[in-house]
Order: sequence, then C-alpha cells, then structure tokens
Amino acid sequence: MSTGIFLGSDEIKYNGSPVGNMRVGGTNICKAYVGSTQVFDNCAQANSNVVLNIQNNISSPSGGYTIGGNLAGFTKSGQPGASYNAFSTTATVNTSAGYTGSISVSNAPGGTFASPGGTTVSATTTLTGTVSAPVNSTTAQLNVTNGIIGWVEGDSGTVNEDPDNGQDQTRTAGSVYSFTVSVSALNPGWQLDSAITGTGTYSGTHPSSPQFFPVNVSLGGQVSLINYTITPGTISYNVTNGTVGNQFTAGSWTTGAQSGTKNNSYSFALSGLAADSANGYSWQGGSATITYSIAASGNFSQTATINATVSGQINQAVNTASLSGWNGSSKNAGQNCANHACIQSGTSFTAYYTGNLATATLYTNSSLTNSLPSGWYGYGSSQSVNYSAGSFSPVACIPSVTYTAVATGGYPCGNPLVDYWYINGGFTPAGPLNFVSSTSDGCGGTSVTINDGNYWTTTSAAGYGASSGSC
Repeated sequence: MSTGIFLGSDEIKYNGSPVGNMRVGGTNICKAYVGSTQVFDNCAQANSNVVLNIQNNISSPSGGYTIGGNLAGFTKSGQPGASYNAFSTTATVNTSAGYTGSISVSNAPGGTFASPGGTTVSATTTLTGTVSAPVNSTTAQLNVTNGIIGWVEGDSGTVNEDPDNGQDQTRTAGSVYSFTVSVSALNPGWQLDSAITGTGTYSGTHPSSPQFFPVNVSLGGQVSLINYTITPGTISYNVTNGTVGNQFTAGSWTTGAQSGTKNNSYSFALSGLAADSANGYSWQGGSATITYSIAASGNFSQTATINATVSGQINQAVNTASLSGWNGSSKNAGQNCANHACIQSGTSFTAYYTGNLATATLYTNSSLTNSLPSGWYGYGSSQSVNYSAGSFSPVACIPSVTYTAVATGGYPCGNPLVDYWYINGGFTPAGPLNFVSSTSDGCGGTSVTINDGNYWTTTSAAGYGASSGSC
C-alpha cells in the first residue's frame, strides 16, 4: 500500500505539482521521506538569513537593567519566500538591586526570507527607557594620607589601595563597603627606622546620607636611605716573571674609604705597578691586569671591603754588547790583563744581557741560558773589561804593540839599537811613547828609558809614557 503526504486534498509528491511548503514554526522542512523513498524536496536553493541588530536607547547607570531573549547577532534562516516570525528580545529593570524606571521593547517584526538564496539582511529591535540609580545610594571614598617620614613613592616602595586601586564604592544604604591599604616591602637601598602604621582593611556600612563620605586612612612610620661604606682592602699579586718591588713597583689605592647611598656613586683604582723600564722590564700588553672583588665603580649597594688582585706577565728586553775573546765555545786563553784583552782579542762576538750593563750577567746566547765566563774581554777598539757576573766596568787599553829595536838610555842618544821592547806609539818631538812592555801580550809594562837615536822616552812603572826629549 502506498503512503503520501497531502496539502489539503493535494498530494505533495517528489518534484510534483502543486508545490507546497512544510514548516516547523518559521523554518521550512527541506526534505521528507517515507521509508527510503523521498516524497518531498524543498532544498533546491540555499537558505537566506536575517540577522538581529539591537538599537539601545536606554538611559541608565551601569547595572541598572538586564537584556534577554534574542540578543544582537541572533540569526533566522530559511528558504527564499518562506515566512519567519518576529524576533523576541526582553529588557527589564533590576529592581532587586534598587534601580527604578521603565523600559519598552520594539521587537523586529516577522517577514519572508529574501531571494535569491544566500541573501543576508538585518532587522532592528529598539530599546528605549530611563533607569535611575537605587534610592539612597551613597558613595564611600578612600582618602589615604601618607605620613611615612622619608618615604618616596615608587623609590622606597609602593602604597597599595584595594580593590581597584581604591576607586569609589557606590551602594545602597545598609550595604557594606571595604577598602584595604597595604605597603610593599622596601626596595633595595632603603631601611625601616620605625614600624609602618595605619595599614589594614577599612570596612563599614553605607549610610543613607551624605551622598559622598570619606574613609580616611593615615599612614605613619619612618624610612631612610641606607648609607653604605666601601673600604679598600688587600692588594695581592699573581704576576708571571715578576715580583713586586723588583721588576715592578707596588700598587696602592688612589682613595680611602668611600660612603654614600644607592643614589651616590663610588670609584676605586690602583696607582703604581710601574715596570722597571730602566732595567728593561715591561708589562706584556702595556699594563698590568687588575681584578677587583666587587665592581670598581658604580652606585653604592652594599657595605663591603674591595680587594684587588694584580696579574699579568713581565717581560724583559734582551740587550746586546759586542765583545771579543770568546771563540764560540770557550774563552780565549792567556787573556789576563786589560792590554792583552785588546791586543789578542780575536774575533768579536755578541754577548746578551738584560737590565743595566754595568750590573748585568752576560750570556753567550739570546735565550740567556749559557753564562759568559769571568775574565778579560776586549770591548770596542780601545777598551777592555775584566768581567764577572754583576760587574762590567770598561777600562782603556793598548790595542797593539810592535817589537822594535831601540837603545836603552836617554841623552846622549846614539847607543847601538840592540835592545828590543814591545812598544806602542813612536819617538817624536811631540811627546813620549804611549806604552813600553817587556812582553808581547802587553801585560809586562815596565819603567824604562829608551831612544831611537833621535828621541828618548821615559815610562812610568806601569809602562806608560811619562816624559821625552831630543837626543
């Protein structure tokens, strides 16, 4: 047996004629089935929409009324040409809270959904009316007087007023007001001199009058900035290749103890620490490194002792001196006087030392590991030095001697030239010979009078020319 859906006496059939509408309230039934057989199709196009807009013309203090029902943005949907009912919005005065007045609502009316499908239009509901605040409402006003001596708001700390930063509280007579006043912990750099008073919760009941009434709070106590002192302390040294007082001078503080609050600054430094440049010492990098136990400068934040540690590396310049009398592995033999060091000096060599040459220790290598033996050495063209570690004092010397035939004796000259002496210089009317020695090494200087047949010279006990004349 077949089953159908009828509109009056007309059966509504799938794609049939006549076409009828089936609705639930204002919403079309899109499709209908009997078993698995579709008997109605009204979904041939998209639904259109009507969106509610509310025009609120109510004059009222906050919280004086409540809006319900269909709110702004509420949407009805349906097939184009289908009808929809009026929107339903409510607005009521909050009389339970003491507010008075009246409100009227003009709901957006019903209508038909617009064509084509998918169209969205708006409908407006208008609210009008006037609402007054509760009768005998009064306002509590928090009034905080900060009498804390020395207090600087934000710098010392913060005075807190709750709730809502101490905003006025308006309620009906008989309602409870409550304010809480508190003081934060002191910020760094501040100290409490006497206890803070006046903090706590202040509450009570709203009177019927006056309309505005104060809730007075007075804070007391005393705070002040902390006065800090920083005192210079020890100076320690951790220097490579150097000790204080030897390779460099001691450091000293440029200032004594300094005092101040967190708003004042301090600065500490060391003077001294000069490398002994006269002896060739210098700081690697140009200066010592100084590490302080606390920041060497800044604003006061503590009472403390500042200590310093000096570190770095001391280097010493390696100097050279040109000498003679060293054959590369050992000292030349037989050099036992100043003159011999000049006369028999041999090939020159470079000696190495640091600091002052007069008090230096000499080495035969630049790494300063091979010490130069003590003894006489040639130094330049007419000097020699009897060197020992820590002592270098050059003296004049005779650079050469010539084995020459002369006659012993002075005026009258002319004795046969059969005597031989080692001499330096010549027989001239200008003056005596430089030097007369009995030995070729120049170490045997002697007192004697000799002549070359034309001029004579007399020498001192050490062999140096003393007087002269013509024969």
